[in-house]
Formats: sequence, C-alpha cells, structure tokens
Amino acid sequence: MTFNSSQRHLLWSVAVLLLALVLLHPWSGKRSDLRKLWSIDLSELEADVTLEGVRYTRAEEGNPLWVMDADLAKIFEEEGLVNMQKITIYFFQNGENNLIVKADKGAYDTKQKIIKMFGNVRLKSAKGDSLETQVLSLNQKNRLLWSDKYVVIHSQGLVIKGTAFRYYMDEARFEVSNQESVINEGESLTFE
Repeated sequence: MTFNSSQRHLLWSVAVLLLALVLLHPWSGKRSDLRKLWSIDLSELEADVTLEGVRYTRAEEGNPLWVMDADLAKIFEEEGLVNMQKITIYFFQNGENNLIVKADKGAYDTKQKIIKMFGNVRLKSAKGDSLETQVLSLNQKNRLLWSDKYVVIHSQGLVIKGTAFRYYMDEARFEVSNQESVINEGESLTFE
C-alpha cells in the first residue's frame, strides 16, 4: 500500500496528535496530584496491593462498628484509598447487626474515614426497613450515612421518595430532603 504526500502528511499529523494526547493526558501527573480527585476509577494507576475475598473489621474497644466484605480490593497506599468491587457492609450497634448495605462498587478514604458506595446501593435494617439509591456515603467520625442522590425508602408500610437522605446512626434517626411522596404500601390514592 502506498500513500501520496497528502495522505502521508495526514497520517503524520494524526500520529503527532495521538502522541501529544498521550503525553499531556491528565493522569500522567504524579499520583499525589490524583488524591484530590474523589473518584472510584483509578484504573490508570497500578494499585500497591490487590486482594480478592477481603473482610475488614472496624472496631472500638473490642466491639465491632462495622464489617466490610469485598470481592476485590485495590489499595493505593499513598493516596489512602481502597477501591472495592461487590461490597457488603454490616453495621453494628450495641453489639448487634442493625444495618446491611450492599453495592456494586465502593471507595474507602482511610485518611478521612469516609466510605462511598456506588451503583445499585441497597440498605436493609434489622427491622426490615430498606433504602435504594445509586450513591451512599458513610462518615465514620460523625457516624452519618448520607446520599445526595434520589432515594426510595420502604419503612413501616410506607414508601418515601426524596432527593437526599441523612441517617444519624447514634440516634437511629433519618431525614429525607425534598420529599416527593409518602404512600401507604398496598393502597391507592383516589381523587373524587
């Protein structure tokens, strides 16, 4: 296959452009620069440690606060981040498991003690209450679970929908911001 001079010029231009994109790519900076980005996808970096079938327990004074299982965990030590796949977290209060959260992915910021769960997040309480959302976060310092994404909560025969959610773990109290509806399960609304 032969190329005329204009085709060769075009091929060289494309090659130079591709090389420039690779050299100037945003993730080509230092790893410490990426710490400022809160993202689940650090695929451009190689993990310091990769583990399969992980179980991590966070305890205080010998009592478990939570236990986290993950199918896969990638640890980025310098950034203080652990990225996980297929996670389940069991939360304990007074020694009893009172919440279970499952998600497709998660990220644990070990320095700030914040866990973010992404994709098909499902929370279920020991009482049978449940929550569905796409993103759910836990701040360990103030024991707050929250989501700033659309949530659907099933609690005590009600369906509650809203655009944000806060659960204060020490008080076992939750708030739904911008509540859209509260409907009794199994009943319909009629308008006359």
